[in-house]
Amino acid sequence: MNQFLILTGILYVFVGAVSIAMSPDPFSLVVTAVMLLVVLAGYLLGMIPSALFTAGFRKGRKNLKDIASVQTNSTWMVAQNAEVVFGQKTLDQLYRDYVTHVKQQEEEGLIPHDIEDVINEDSLALRSWQPVMHQIPGSLTALGLLGTFIGLVTGISQIGFSSVDAALSSIEVLLSGIRTAFFTSIVGVIFSLLFNLLSKLIWNMMLREMGLFMEQFHLDIL
Repeated sequence: MNQFLILTGILYVFVGAVSIAMSPDPFSLVVTAVMLLVVLAGYLLGMIPSALFTAGFRKGRKNLKDIASVQTNSTWMVAQNAEVVFGQKTLDQLYRDYVTHVKQQEEEGLIPHDIEDVINEDSLALRSWQPVMHQIPGSLTALGLLGTFIGLVTGISQIGFSSVDAALSSIEVLLSGIRTAFFTSIVGVIFSLLFNLLSKLIWNMMLREMGLFMEQFHLDIL
């Protein structure tokens, strides 16, 4: 998972560097640089935490097997005393909160909540900025369209046919604007597709590992 995450980061930087190098004018370069910054922000805020959760759930399954192998009448008591289950700060804190909550419910004679009431898709989505991540692909496309319209407006606004020289100059400016327009649109679509595909892939891998952990927790501990 860590290798996949590193390759993803390298891919984003590579695509961004190539796009910046191929920018036909300063305006396109600025728009492309902004897109790259947006992508990297999503990578840092959303993809890395999701990948860390994935690694944590994998380690958690391994630790559950170790707990289940302990010779005891109650594996749940052993699991309650485990300070580190996932080896990941956020998940371990949620697990400790769950254990504390269950102990309080047992003391009050209530039916304890399931671990999925504490560690679930919604709680992890909030901690990995998933609501923001869902907006990034659309924002990248919008930035590309913004560059498109600005490029077209810039080209059209310079059109003049007062003389042959003015007409030729206007055509050059118009073509430059069209080049800017198409370039920013293409870069925006490429960034949007890459980000949407890879972010969902990483998130779904995390959900799969979480499901496997919950299944093993119910079988071996509860």
